[in-house]
Amino acid sequence: MAEFDTPKNGYDLNIDGKYYNTLDIINILAKNMRPVYDSARRQGYEIWNR
Repeated sequence: MAEFDTPKNGYDLNIDGKYYNTLDIINILAKNMRPVYDSARRQGYEIWNR
């Protein structure tokens, strides 16, 4: 189970006892969302960056 904690030593998220910082979370999401973006691109959707 994930819990958002008050940041301790720069860590923001506790998942089953392991702490992740913001950059870790962004990298995990980017890796896990890659198949979704690839599929959308193949179907003709445009992908944009903010």
